[in-house]
Order: sequence, then structure tokens, then C-alpha cells
Amino acid sequence: MLWAVSAQADGVVISELMPVNRMTLADDDGDFSDWIEIHNPTDQPVNLLNHGLSDDSAAPFKWRFPEHVLEPGERTLVFASGKDRRATRPRPSPVEAGLPRTIPGLSLWLDASDTGSMIVDGNGAVQHWKSKTEQPPQIDPEVNNPIDPGTVMGLKLWLDSSDIGQLQTDRGRLAQWRDKSGDNRHAEQSRFLSRPNVFEPPTGPPLIVLDGKDDHLIFDRIDNVQSVFWVVAEHQKSALGYKPLLGDSEKYHFARAMNGSMFHDSRNSVGREGRAWVDGTEVNPFHAPLPIGRLGLVTSISDKPGAASNLASDRFLPGRSWHGRIAEVLLFDRVLDEPTRIGIEYYLVNKWNLTNQYASLSGDTASQPDATSQPQLVTDPLSGRPFLRFDGLDDVLVTRRRMEARTVFIVAREAAHATKSHRALVGDFKYSHFNRGGDRLVYYPKGHFADGNTTVRLNGRPIDPVVTRLPDNLFQLTSVSPTAMPLSLVGSDRLVPDRNWHGDIGELLVFDRELNADELSAIESWLKTKWGLPSIQWHTNFKVSSGETIRLTRPLGQGASAVWVPPCPPDSSLGQAKGIHGIFHFAAPTPGLANTTHHTFGWLEPPRLAKPPGRYEGAINLTVEPPDNDSELRFTLDGSEPDADSTLYRKSIRLAKPAVVRVRAFRDGFLPGPIVTGSYLIGEKTSFPVASISTNPANLFDPDQGIYTEGRDYLNGTPEPVYNFKREWERPAFLEWFEPGESLGLGRDIGLRIHGGWTRHYYQKSLRLYARPRYGEAVFAHRFFPDLDMGEFRRLILRNAGNGWKTAFMRDAVGHELTARMGFEFQAWRPTVVYLNGQFWGIHNLRERIDSHYLSAHTGHHSSEIDLLQHTVKTGDMKHWQQVTSIINAWEALAPDERIAQLEAMVDLDNLMDYIILEVFLDNTDWPRNNVRQWRPRTADGRWRWIPYDLDGILGTAGHDASFNTLHNSVLHFPGQPPDFIRVLQKLFTHPRHRQRFIHRFAMHMQDGLSSGRILHAVQARQTALEPEMERHIHRWRKDVDAIERGDHEEEWSLPLWDIYDWRAQVRKLRDFAKSRHDHVWNHLQKGFLLDEPAMLTLADPDSRIRSASIEGVPMKKTEGVWLARLFTGQPMRLTVQPHHGWKLAGWANEDGPSADQLFTLKTDTTLQPQLIKRSQFRFISIQPTGGGALQIEYEQLGATAQRLEVSTNLKDWAFERELPTVLGQATPTIRIEIDENSPARFYRIVVTP
Repeated sequence: MLWAVSAQADGVVISELMPVNRMTLADDDGDFSDWIEIHNPTDQPVNLLNHGLSDDSAAPFKWRFPEHVLEPGERTLVFASGKDRRATRPRPSPVEAGLPRTIPGLSLWLDASDTGSMIVDGNGAVQHWKSKTEQPPQIDPEVNNPIDPGTVMGLKLWLDSSDIGQLQTDRGRLAQWRDKSGDNRHAEQSRFLSRPNVFEPPTGPPLIVLDGKDDHLIFDRIDNVQSVFWVVAEHQKSALGYKPLLGDSEKYHFARAMNGSMFHDSRNSVGREGRAWVDGTEVNPFHAPLPIGRLGLVTSISDKPGAASNLASDRFLPGRSWHGRIAEVLLFDRVLDEPTRIGIEYYLVNKWNLTNQYASLSGDTASQPDATSQPQLVTDPLSGRPFLRFDGLDDVLVTRRRMEARTVFIVAREAAHATKSHRALVGDFKYSHFNRGGDRLVYYPKGHFADGNTTVRLNGRPIDPVVTRLPDNLFQLTSVSPTAMPLSLVGSDRLVPDRNWHGDIGELLVFDRELNADELSAIESWLKTKWGLPSIQWHTNFKVSSGETIRLTRPLGQGASAVWVPPCPPDSSLGQAKGIHGIFHFAAPTPGLANTTHHTFGWLEPPRLAKPPGRYEGAINLTVEPPDNDSELRFTLDGSEPDADSTLYRKSIRLAKPAVVRVRAFRDGFLPGPIVTGSYLIGEKTSFPVASISTNPANLFDPDQGIYTEGRDYLNGTPEPVYNFKREWERPAFLEWFEPGESLGLGRDIGLRIHGGWTRHYYQKSLRLYARPRYGEAVFAHRFFPDLDMGEFRRLILRNAGNGWKTAFMRDAVGHELTARMGFEFQAWRPTVVYLNGQFWGIHNLRERIDSHYLSAHTGHHSSEIDLLQHTVKTGDMKHWQQVTSIINAWEALAPDERIAQLEAMVDLDNLMDYIILEVFLDNTDWPRNNVRQWRPRTADGRWRWIPYDLDGILGTAGHDASFNTLHNSVLHFPGQPPDFIRVLQKLFTHPRHRQRFIHRFAMHMQDGLSSGRILHAVQARQTALEPEMERHIHRWRKDVDAIERGDHEEEWSLPLWDIYDWRAQVRKLRDFAKSRHDHVWNHLQKGFLLDEPAMLTLADPDSRIRSASIEGVPMKKTEGVWLARLFTGQPMRLTVQPHHGWKLAGWANEDGPSADQLFTLKTDTTLQPQLIKRSQFRFISIQPTGGGALQIEYEQLGATAQRLEVSTNLKDWAFERELPTVLGQATPTIRIEIDENSPARFYRIVVTP
């Protein structure tokens, strides 16, 4: 099938077009707009000025090109976005090639435009990126040969972990490391718990791992050590301090510096009279650190002999043990000459594969030997410029550690699909100076660049980096610090998982000093010109739709090119194939390049399932109909996407148990059709809704890419493994949602992640579901929660009950019901049966996810108009909150009224009090250091509010019973530095009125939203909802019976419940806590605030004239005709009474009630009798014009004693007109107002006297 194309051979043409762009190419706003590629196939330049692009044959110049010359063979892109942008692109200008070298202090210069500076494999992966600074002297292999240390005189100790025969182990720990020098100074450790571990990586020799606590090895003392070689890697989390590689029981010649440098600058240090090298580069040992994170080579040669008798301890003092990995150690009792040093280093470099970082062999580079972590060299289709592309997963380059970085320039662009977490452009193995902020903030709000002494500029303009986000298009970032910053990584922050840069890097310049304003401007202008900043993209004023024709028209109206757009799969393109007339489909688009990938003639339609997905009582035969007679169908039953190698459909599929069928049409010369997915829940009788999720099994369980499994590090026994299930990885999946008793309610592509914190370890994990444009629609369009008046969601969670998974499976749900009763934002809850690739996966609790989208849906504020914090920024920024903390920090210096007024303007104090009351009463054991979310609308009067979150640590967990004093331990006497929101409350307690308000609100909430009845009702409702499926759920996830009988180790991640009775016992614990908690908390309040005994306050209301009554804003409870509350005596309270309509409060019987300021102090059990009288009222019933220009007014009077009519000419000055009669017993008295045209009176009013 060839789609028609017309083109003139002597002009520009439409060479490629993408009508459904979801992931291929982002525009300058980060949107995935459709795009059109224009190509000049001629041998002459063509000016595009006034060429037209259109989707309307009647308007060929619907969008016109600005002036731009397209050179012969050149291509350019236009986004068909509807945004209508046509600014002229600046012409490229030449730049001075070596300008950065003319400015002193240049330490590192990586330039992607100089592709000759890289070593790139055939797939575009970059192994080395050489700095354009002056390179160190290189080893000449013909002159400098590797030297075997065993052939060198003076060798006194040789420990080599690659020689497995020299390692004597006991249960995985190193008991003896035998000396290969011939002197038999074996390094030993008799105490088992102080023995290092032996780690055997999947590739390469074993390494000795020391824990930094008390691991060390002892050998016979050597008193005259002068030359030392170590192959080591210090742990990234190693604490600073005096932690030596070599030590002694008495001497400290090899002592480390407190700041982590190689040696301490003391008179006894061997560094005083010697030289030192790290990875072949000579360093100052009093300032240079050891290699961190990856193996490196350290050499020390000193004229001053040193004593050593152990590895990794300084005189066995506490806190002075080294932390890291050791591969090899060589000690000599003489000063080695330069050729011998180089020869031994060359030997060790080859042996331990250190070539990438050994400067004398590789030069000054940024490198990555691991092929799975190498960035790609790519050509940007929008500019034609080369970049290094980092995948945001594991890609990182390591460079020589620079401890003195002070000015850094970067040209980069973040990927549009990059997550909004802390993804660093550059970083260090150990320090986080360049740590990003959440929500794409340039830098972390509490980090190094939050300091006012630093300077950050974006595209040549100064910015506040803790409130500014990186732009969506190409940018140039300048960072200047007066203090030195370590820098050793390109594309990562400390190698922390999911903090890898996701996007492109074009150029990196690092200077070891602060550049002045002129120097900054010179470099920025140079980079701007070199990289064509700001980048300008064109956007048409229309979008591409299937069934229409896109036309390119010459300035005089001749047609240049036309492409009819058929239906296309997402991220495929239409384009010209070389040497063939027509327009074809391409599964692999090539924007900006010639269409050299495989072309096809069209896109197949979807097959049809003869039976709808859903529940079936018994086995079925499923017939599938192909879209045409020439296509074949291939299907899977394991959740994977069908491909050309999947099972061929020949006859109906027999389904005798739950299964997910995924089927697709294939035909030579055509793109495979859409995948049709159907879940057939054979024998499923649940009354719960069902969520069936299908995805490639490798997306879940593959050790390298599966999100549901421990991963390769764990399988290889890597110390402190990075578990796959803890990564922020997202995998494509398909979701089908079935309501109880109904057929398919929703079926769509989704993004799937693992959700949660520590509970990711559990065998059943929580799942996070994403609706994104790249999966189709940006929302889940379904009413998942019947009690919630919402039908659209951006994120959903299928939660495993968090820390409640092993117990009652409901704590968080109970907590959120109580949360809702107290007026907080809360997460809706619905227990759901989940199938994963056709397998029963137990109960999951369907929840909303609290994020900016949730707040936008529930509060009406746009997600971009919200600040949301959870320790750090989730959305917006924390500038406003830092202003709150500055008030707290300056509390004593501010006047009492001033500080309270400032705080009330920025914080919803009642919300804060209620939030802490809730968490304290429920005894959340994973709070307040964790699980704190606060938000505010980004408006002038937006105040901070808190959202109770992750409440599965409540109602008696972590060994707490109902008597635990959470108020004392988490609020009044918090150990150490309390979180800032706790500090706010503590400062409020210094004001008696606010302390009293907190006490009374606490007491009132315990009698309403947090009453035993409320909690017990919530528990019972959850038990009733969960009970029908708990038996099956427990059976799915409980411990393996056979494994227990065999005596196999059952990890703590399995479900400890055995049957429904165990679960009911856990539910009873919640009830027991709820029944006894109140008495304890009353006691905690009384002791914590030194209060008198509580008493009962009663408001008499015999005639039911009171609509509501409240104490400090919390409603009182009405029981048997009276309003009751138990409150502490001796504490003034604000008592508010709201009478029913038509009544007003006139006073209190015996003048025994609140004072004029509404404050009342309870002294003992007291009954108050409010005096209520009828409220005077006057109400218009109708105003009607009558003959002669008069008005007829009907009105009602209740309790009014008199009323009069007044007139005015200006609404300011009023004059008496006449008294109106008071007619008792008449339901609708009337008044007639004659309008005199000759009178200046134009306005009338009736004044009522009560």
C-alpha cells in the first residue's frame, strides 16, 4: 500500500512526518508534539521564507515559514503543535576555538562537539571522554614495562586478594590473609566479628571488605616502611575521621586527616617527607582523599620510615577503623626510584583493570568501563549538534576527583520524560554539593547553593536556584562557589540510585577558582554562540490528524509536497524511502536524518475477541477474528506483548483457569496491528472489584530490569546491594478494571512502578499506576471510588497495606477514615482483588496518591500553583516554608503579637494542631521524622496545611501499647532536633492562649472524631469489607509450608499469618487499643501540661434552640437534649454558641457563662444555661410596580417594634419620609410608594427598629 505523495524535484519536500508523537522527540516546551521534517534534496540552497504548511487545501498558507536558508541536503523540523511560533533562527557564528584555555584555573573541559575527544564503540556508547585541558605525561610502553613486585628488593608485605589460595576464610569472613613477600607476615584476625568479609563479584577476583566499625587485620610490625602501594576503594558512606589504611598499636605514622585526606599533617606523618600519587597523578597527601566508590591505586613514598602492624585501624581506638574494599597492599622498607614506582603501578593497573582512571595511560578523562553504564553519542535532530545522552538509569562517567571546583559551566538539556527527583548533572562520590532539588529545581533547597554567597546563572541571567526549575529546552548553567567543591562524577550524585542525569550534556567546563564577572560573561557568551542559544523551534498553528493531507506550498502558490495521513501507531512515522516513489510507514523514525530504516506499506487493524473479557464460571473456548484474510494472529498467555515469534493462532484458545490473552495481527510488509488484551477470570467469584495488570514478565522478574525482584546485585552477593524493587523504574503495562458483577469498566495502557518505602521488601508489593500522555490519555477516566464524586485520576496506588501487611491489613485505611472526620484531605480506600499476568495476586487496597495532581483535583488549585513538601520539595518550592522557619529561629527576638501575627498569616494553626493531635493520639510509630506531608496554594494568602499520610504505623505497632506517651516523646520532649513543624507547635506553647487552644481541641477531638466509637466503627467497617477475601489472600502469601517442614530459612518478608483466625486476632488488637487509649492520653495531657482534673461542661437546651456549640472551634456533642464535653479545669476556653434561625444569644442565666471575649474557665462540673430570645427580622416578600409609577411592597415583620421609610438623592444623605404601621397578626403587610417625577428623591430604604 503506497500513500500518494506529490513533489517538485527542484525544491524542498516533506520527507518525514509523525502524526502521533508520544516518546520520540520533545519540543522546546517538553511536550511531545507531532512533527514534520522538511528536506532540501537539491544541490542549491533554498530560502524557506513564505513557504506555506497547511492541513487545509483551501488555506495553503495557513502557516508560513520565517526566513531560513536550507542548505543542499539539509533537513529541518517543524512541530505541528498548534502553538504557532515562527521566530527567525539565528545564523551560526564562528567562535574562538580555545577561549576557555585563556582563562586561568581551567581544570576540566569536556566538549561533545569535539567527537575526536571520545572513544566510541560501534553502537555509539562512549567509554572515554578526554578533557581538552593539558594532559599529564603518558607512560611509554616501550620504555616503562610492568614490574612484578616480587622481583623488587625490600618487599616486606604483599597481600593480594586475587590469589584465592592466600585467603583463609571462615563462614565468609577472612581469618588470615597470607603474605606473598616471603617474610610470612600474615595478616590475621582471631575475633570472628572483627574479621573482614570476602566479597566475590560475578566478574573479577575477590575483594576484602572492611565495615568501618572494628574490622581489621594484624601482622608482625614493620618499623621502616617507606614505599607503599594500595589498590583500594573507600566506601562512599565512610564517615570522616582518623581512619587509616595502615596502622599500629602505638605509632600513627600513617594516620588519616579528620577531613578524609590521605594523611594527617602532623610531625610524625610519613607525608611530611615524601610524595604521594592517586591513580598515577601526584597529589598533596594532606588535601587529597583516597579513591572512593571504585578501585583506585594509591602510592606513598617517603624518606621518613613509618611503623605499621595492622590493616585498617589507628591504635585500635573506637571510631578509627577504615571503611571500604582492599584488593592489594605492598609495603617496602626502602625508597623506590621513579622507574620502579611507575613499573609497579603499571603492573597493578593492568592486573586490576585500572587503565580507565590511571592518568599516565588514559590521560585526564571522564570514563566508564562498564558497557551497561556508558552514555550514548547522539546527534540532536533539532540542531544537528552532537551530545552525550545519559539514560537516567545507570549511565555515569567518572573523572579524576577534583577537590577544588569553584566555577562550573554546563550546556545540557533534561529529557522530557525525566522524573522530577534529584537528578544531578555532575557530582561526587561522597559529597552532594551539586544535588538537585525535587520537582526539577536547579539545586537542593537546603544544599550548598542555597547559600547566599554562591552564584547561579541560567542562560546568562542570575537566578535563585532553589526556586527555579531547569527549562525544558537546551540551557547553559553557571554555578560559582567561594568554597571548594569536590567533583568526580558526570551524570550522578554520589552514585545514589535514581539520581542519575536523564538527558543530554553538550559541554562541561570546571575551574578551580571563582571567575570574575567579566570572565563569566566571556565564557557564557562563547557558549551561547557555540551552541546556538537560545534554541528556537518552529510550531505550526495546526495539529496533524489522520485522514487529512499535509501540504507544503511554495511562496508563489505552487504545490511543493503533499502527504495524506492514514492511521498510524504511536511513535511511527510516514516518510520517503530512498529510491522509491511514495510515502511509507517507518517503525523506527529518523527525525533530522535520511529515512534509512526498514519501511512498510501500512498498519494493520486490531483483531477481535469473540468473547468479552471478564468473569466466567467455567472453562471457555476463545475465538479470535483477524482483521483481514491475509494477516496471521500471534498471541501470548503470560502477559508479554506478542511478537513475530509468539504462538501462532490456529484455533480457539481453551481457557480453563484465569488467564490474560494478548493477541496481535502480523503480515509481511506491514506494521503489526495494535495489541488486543483481554483478561478471562475463569472461576473468579469475588464481590470485590478486580484489577488485572498485564506486562512482559521480564518487566517484573528479570534480574536486570524487573521491578518486582531483588535484582542482580542481590543475586551476586554484592555488599549493600541496590535492590531493583527500590528503584524508580517504570515499566509499560496494561490495566483492566472490572467492577463487581460487571464487564470491563476500563482497559488502557499504563505506567507501572513499585510503591512504598521499607515495605517494598515484602513478597507482596504495592503498585503505583500512572496515566500519562505517552500511554494514551493523561487521566484514568473511571469512577473507582463510589463514595467519591470524582471520575478522573492521574495516579493510583494498589497498596499492600504497607506496614500493616503482616497484621490487620487495615490500619492506614482506618486512620484515613478518622482523618476525613477531622476535616483533613484523605486518601480514598477500596479493597481490590489483583491479577498479575493472569495470576491471583491477593488483595490490594486501591488508594489515591497524595501529590500535586491529587491536591489539584480536591482543592481546585492547579498543580503548578501548589507547594507540596515531604522533607524536601515534591512540587513547587520551600521558600515560603523557610520564611516560617526563620520566624521560629528568631522567635525570642520578635514581639509576642508580631510573631503570632506573622505565623498565623503563613500557617493554618488549627490544621497544624489537629494534625499533631491525630498523629499523637493514634500513636504513629513512623512519625514525626517520617511520613510528613504539608502543602499550600501558591497564592498571596496561601497558608500551610498538613495531610496525614502513611498511617499504617498507628494503633499499637512497633511494640507500643495504648499507654505509650506519644505526646511526651514526639512533641513535648522530642529527642534531639525536632522537625520544624514540631518546633512551630512548641513555640506556640509559649503563648498561653495557644497552649490552651491545643489542650481543649485535643480533648474535644477525643470525644468526637477520635472517640472510641468512631474508631471501633471504622475498624468494623474495614473488617466487614475485607473478610470475604482474607482467607484466600492469606493462603496466597503465607509462609511456605514445605519450606518450613524442610527447615529452610523463611525470610521476614513473607506473611506471618496462617489463617483467618490469625487475622481476626490482629484486628482485635486494634479494638483493644481503641478501647483503652483514651484514659492514657487524658493522663498524658494532664501530666505533660501540669493540668488540673477534667470536669464536665453541660449546655442546657431544653427547647432545642441551639444549632451548634463549639469549644475552640471543635463542635460539642449533643446527647439527650444537652450539649456535653469533658474538659480540663483551670484552662480558659473559647466557647461559641450558634442559635437556630430566628434566635439570638442574649446572655447567660445567673451571669454564669463566657465573658465578653467568649472565654470561659471551667472549675468543676458545670451546667450553663444560655438565654436565647427571638431575633428581630424584617423581610421583603415581593416588590411589584403598579399603575402610575408606584411600587407595591409586601413584607414580613418578626419582632420588629417600628419601621420607617427614608429617601435619598445620593445614597449618602437620608431623610425621614414616614412611619410605617406595625400591624400585628397580619401575615403580609404592604406599603405603597408613590414615585414623583418632580422629586429629586430616587432612592428609598426601610429602617427597622427591633
